Amino acid sequence: MKNNYNISRLAQWCMPRIVCRVPGKNHTLFLSFDDGPHPESTPVLLELLESYSAKAMFFCVGTRAEKHPELIENIRQAGHLVGNHAYTHKKMGWFNSSEYYAGIDKSAEITKSNVFRPPYGFITPAAYRKLLKKYHIVLWDVMPGDFQPQRSGFQLFNIVKAHAKPGSILVFHDSPQHLSSKLVCLELLLSHYIEKLYRFETPDFGNVKT
Repeated sequence: MKNNYNISRLAQWCMPRIVCRVPGKNHTLFLSFDDGPHPESTPVLLELLESYSAKAMFFCVGTRAEKHPELIENIRQAGHLVGNHAYTHKKMGWFNSSEYYAGIDKSAEITKSNVFRPPYGFITPAAYRKLLKKYHIVLWDVMPGDFQPQRSGFQLFNIVKAHAKPGSILVFHDSPQHLSSKLVCLELLLSHYIEKLYRFETPDFGNVKT
């Protein structure tokens, strides 16, 4: 099954300082989870990651982080990276108001993070230039589509295997939606890659060329 959610090469060429992959990281993968925190899914994901001594990035929506500060603290205390996924999960427009950018800044204050992922992975060149002054902008190079109800955990895992390479940033979603298939996939990929001596870490953005 084909992965249809990669960032286009044209977008990467136009906005080269967006991090889609961490080069030079042999036997390392970078898990990320969008759209949380959520009281049903976040604790389950944290428990699973702890059982494999794996670290991940959690890109959190400001309104949800505001509602569940204890989950943000749990994520951080477990050694994961908390990222900013905007104040509301609204797709960026081609022409954004000062209020839109103020929402991103507000979410940065709530999450205490200067690492930003735009909702739906959409960002314009103008927003890229503006936001890059304050934030590391992080997208991905592998999205298996865990939001697709027809995809089983095994299918999601096979998509990851087909597309992931050392340094890849994998994106899943921190939500109860299709949680069982997501957990099957994560169990399979963590055990598979750890058996191959891979590590699951968070990037050191001080050393990532963005």
